[in-house]
Amino acid sequence: MGFDIGKFTAELKTGGIARTSEFECVIDTQGIAGLGSEVSKTLEFRVESTSLPMRSIGSIDYKDYGYPFKIGGLPNTVEIEMVIICSDDLRERDFFMSWQDLIVGEHRKKEIADNADSRKNMFDIGYYDEYVCKQGVSIYQLNNQGFRTYAVDLIDAYPMMIQQQSVSWAQVDIQKLNVTMTFRYFEERNQNLGGQTAQVTEKFGGRPAKHISLQQLLNPKKFLKGKGMQMLRTQASKLRKSGLDINF
Repeated sequence: MGFDIGKFTAELKTGGIARTSEFECVIDTQGIAGLGSEVSKTLEFRVESTSLPMRSIGSIDYKDYGYPFKIGGLPNTVEIEMVIICSDDLRERDFFMSWQDLIVGEHRKKEIADNADSRKNMFDIGYYDEYVCKQGVSIYQLNNQGFRTYAVDLIDAYPMMIQQQSVSWAQVDIQKLNVTMTFRYFEERNQNLGGQTAQVTEKFGGRPAKHISLQQLLNPKKFLKGKGMQMLRTQASKLRKSGLDINF
């Protein structure tokens, strides 16, 4: 049977298409003592790009009779990268550095290095359970309406590497922070669209108020009308205090 363009088009209309630009990345570090959560609340607006984690299975060669074959072994994961748009005071850099301080000690902080008593412990290694984020790093795939359709939770995550940040008078670029996140394993879940759709009574142009996309924030008149616009103005004033420049 030849290729049926009608069935192909119908399938795409029915199942939709996932777009790489439609995502949210939420980092909730409230469960980590000694690490402030104010910056983490704004990171979902600052994470410019990241990736859904990969998984591979190690193989074990086995031979009984005839050709050998491979049986599955232990799973393997690889760290993921995050690119974060920085505020003018680099609070995002300080946030992830402070997270790493819980692991390698607080020798980075001048007030610790200048204190004779604190210097004795400034290279102490932290305890694993005290610095990992149990289930607070989540990456969401959104559909074209902005609803969360799929979620990946990184279990026992923490920043393994904070890469260098270049500065130069030769060009004017947005300062970004590249962070490598490691984790023990990940969990995946389908989001309940029925439950989200039921919340449309409190809506922003037909979308639940608690899930406002960056596109809606940057182009509010395209998405919102009446009460929705008024509600967004209230939300935008809170976001401006967090360092996100929103004007409409």
